[in-house]
Amino acid sequence: MSKTLIRGLGLIEEVDLHGPLTLTELARRLGMHITIASRTVSACEDAGWLTRVDGKITVGPRSALLGVASPLTETVRRVEPLVRAISGICGAATAATGLIGGDVMILASAGALAAELPADLSSRSPIHAMAAGHAIAVQLSAPQLDAILPLEPFPSAQQVIESLGGWAPMRAYLQTHDTSAPPGGAIPQTRDALDAKLDAIRSEGFARDYGELHTSVNCIAAPWPGLSLPASLACFATRELIESNRDLIEACLRVATTPGASAQDVIRAAAKPLA
Repeated sequence: MSKTLIRGLGLIEEVDLHGPLTLTELARRLGMHITIASRTVSACEDAGWLTRVDGKITVGPRSALLGVASPLTETVRRVEPLVRAISGICGAATAATGLIGGDVMILASAGALAAELPADLSSRSPIHAMAAGHAIAVQLSAPQLDAILPLEPFPSAQQVIESLGGWAPMRAYLQTHDTSAPPGGAIPQTRDALDAKLDAIRSEGFARDYGELHTSVNCIAAPWPGLSLPASLACFATRELIESNRDLIEACLRVATTPGASAQDVIRAAAKPLA
């Protein structure tokens, strides 16, 4: 496939995820020379893929129409009510995530923590780094997983955060949250360590984060097969909230990831006494 085409698609995706952006911001985020970025943006503008508003680059009307007929669009519509219901019931930020290319990306989210997190952290992550990714990885065959994993040793937590597209927002986030509590473990940096986590998910039915990527973000995630792509459903919160609401969170995730489940099914399940 043409490198120019891939460059243009990546540029449109970056604007969609993090725009509106100035040309300088866009070039810096992509590690692209500003002359090449300018030329690519101009070509995309001419074709309606991008446009400028108040001097900043944003997605154009043609980009907005591109995904209308995609199966993923219907998937997002389906998962949004479930995500909102779980977040409201459990008091945790809730996100549906899917495997897009080699990245775990958020399809829909709700809750205070999702709004607080820097966009670079909440929009995408490598599959080895977080419970939401592990709940997706467990659904893949060994060759499929091999194809998207980085070389060993996999990037550490700090390397992952620094690679997500901008250290300044993360630094500001860290300054407003207690990071003195040690993480409950380390993100896997080898295939053997990742496989051990995947074996635990197969046994327990859930993936768990204990602040490995960031000490203020703990998570319970459930694999979500049956959608239009490998997916997971995850609740993010402080360690205290996750631990105190663990049974309720797991009950909601279990029902929501059942084929054909609705938000009302989740609400009814939450109203039942927990065993």
